[in-house]
Parts: sequence; C-alpha cells; structure tokens
Amino acid sequence: MTGSPPCRPCLKPNRVRSSPVDDVTLARALHVLVVVLWIGSVVFVTTVLLPAVRDLHAPAQRVVFFETVERRFGRQARVTTVLAGLSGFYMVVRLDLWDRFLSVEYWWMRWWRCGCCSP
Repeated sequence: MTGSPPCRPCLKPNRVRSSPVDDVTLARALHVLVVVLWIGSVVFVTTVLLPAVRDLHAPAQRVVFFETVERRFGRQARVTTVLAGLSGFYMVVRLDLWDRFLSVEYWWMRWWRCGCCSP
C-alpha cells in the first residue's frame, strides 16, 4: 500500500456519475439563447434599423443598405428559427410532452399552430 487513501471513484466502482448538465438542460439553454437572439434581432430591426434606413436621403442608398443588412439578418433569422424549432421539438420528444398540446393549461405550447396567442 502506498499510504495514500483511495480516490472517490475507487471507493464506489459501480456508482453512476451524474452530471449537473444533461441533454435536456443543454437543449433548454440553447432554446432560450436562440429565442432571445431571434426576438432581439427582430426588435433591433424594427426599432433601430428601419428608422435609420428612412433617414437615408437617396433612394438608391436605402435599397443597397437595406439589402445588405437584410441578407445578414436573414441568415441569422433562419439559423435561430431552425435551432429554436429543433431544440423545442427535441425537448417535447425527449420528455414525452405531447399530451400538453391538448391541455388548456399549456396553451402557449400550441399558439404557433393557429397563428395567434390565445387558447
């Protein structure tokens, strides 16, 4: 014996290690992050960018500027929309939450289906 105490994993070799971060936690964090980015970018475009485009005097400048920004925003919006959908769908499947789409208490999970925000 070397004189040092055995390490913790050696004391309980059959113990399953639990991680504080599991797949659902990562999916939820990703989901929240991309929704915040998506909504934040829409707010930026409508409150900052569109008024700035209106302030440009030459119509040709407006078109070029708007098309450049819209191209970049469009890519970001598509990526965040797809990631939000995939992470949300993953959580529904992984946690077997399909019954919530039928429940009035979880109306917010199905608002996108009807195109409105009411139950």
